[in-house]
Amino acid sequence: MSDHWIGIIPLDPFFVPSDDAIAQAENFMADLMPEAEEIKGEITDSVRFRDCGANLEAIRCPFCATELSSEWWSEQMSDDWDDGFDLRPVNLPCGHLVGSLNDLRYDFDQGFSRFILDAMNPNIGVLSPADVQRFEAILGCPVKVIYQHI
Repeated sequence: MSDHWIGIIPLDPFFVPSDDAIAQAENFMADLMPEAEEIKGEITDSVRFRDCGANLEAIRCPFCATELSSEWWSEQMSDDWDDGFDLRPVNLPCGHLVGSLNDLRYDFDQGFSRFILDAMNPNIGVLSPADVQRFEAILGCPVKVIYQHI
């Protein structure tokens, strides 16, 4: 059996919402996803990678849309995997320089963050733009939605 998660992360990987904002976002998520098996917020001491699991189709340069090989990407990720990511600038094989691996175009979305709010098996499909805006208002920051399938 496979599992699905919907995760909400700040666009700024280092941003951590207030405890009150997290509690409000958890309540909103619970109202929005009443069938979810689990809803939880997590704060880590360092920046962690938030992946989309089996949903990943491609990783591309944000400037020229060149598809980056999974081998190249894995090499870049291996240095920081255990200790958290410092998100330093990266030279891409296509010749462009990006601010960090967080700036790559992931299809499906993935990202890096210290904070994540996620729901396991929410059984709702995708969030509406209005729902995403509500999470942004509650958390006080722009967010990215991660749809993970394992």
